[in-house]
Amino acid sequence: FLYNWVSKTIEENFLIEGGKIFLSKSFRLLKILRCVILEIVFLYAQNCILDETSLFIHENLKILIQPICLDYKNSFSPLLREVQVIYFCFQILDLPKIDLDVELISLIFNLIFIPTLEMIKTNFEDFPDIRKAFFLFLEKLVGKFFLFMFKLDKDPIQSENAFKLVIHAIIWGIKHPDNTICIQSLEICFYLLNSVEKENFGNYFFSKFFKQ
Repeated sequence: FLYNWVSKTIEENFLIEGGKIFLSKSFRLLKILRCVILEIVFLYAQNCILDETSLFIHENLKILIQPICLDYKNSFSPLLREVQVIYFCFQILDLPKIDLDVELISLIFNLIFIPTLEMIKTNFEDFPDIRKAFFLFLEKLVGKFFLFMFKLDKDPIQSENAFKLVIHAIIWGIKHPDNTICIQSLEICFYLLNSVEKENFGNYFFSKFFKQ
């Protein structure tokens, strides 16, 4: 997979050159190439999904997405993670006719959401581009796939822990000094609370998370 080769090349150069790599022309070109590959993969998936005659199935989509998300999670350094991967996942989730299964949502959650949250939760300043993309992604994840938030793992305890991370991310966003992220997180929280009541999860939700 060409995408993984590009990422591996970037990491190898980073190990040799350290922080100097970010000033090099080769690094910029490799990043551009990586983003172009992401765009091609998305356009292919989009055309297949929107084409009613296509035999494209969820398993094929998983085959396309998993190596990209896995590469993001396993990046040698958070500094090398590509923000466009988050936007790529956002675009996939935003496709109008897409009907994803919980397995694919869980894959994206574990490989994109969790490592990104780990990157940005230590302060309010680092990784501003990734931070902005993360909350846009979170808004789409909660807004379009709310019911999947309770099924992110086959183990009910692990699934509940995963949902707690969603709650913590929203709370973290509400506390954010960036006004855009703060308002966005409040809107996510408002939607989540309405969805909880609508789907009759109120007793469970408030008993578990009211004091969060």
